[in-house]
Amino acid sequence: MSEFTIEAGVSIPKKRTRGADVKYPFAQLKVGQSFYVPPDAGDTLEVLMARMRNAGFRASKMYPGTKYTLRAWELGVRCWRVK
Repeated sequence: MSEFTIEAGVSIPKKRTRGADVKYPFAQLKVGQSFYVPPDAGDTLEVLMARMRNAGFRASKMYPGTKYTLRAWELGVRCWRVK
């Protein structure tokens, strides 16, 4: 006997989007423009770069035809729109 109950008729909720579009200004960037992201308390540069890589990837999927590149900048990360 399973400890899970099988149910029918339960509707699937809409996806909740959080991330690239909400936190960072990818939608407002024009080609050649950039924005700087300072590190959060306790973040290493590697963690911040990984977070921004993921956000840039999600943004490029949300806005087809766009492309972003990242570079370590001072203590944080700078993101440019290149396409």
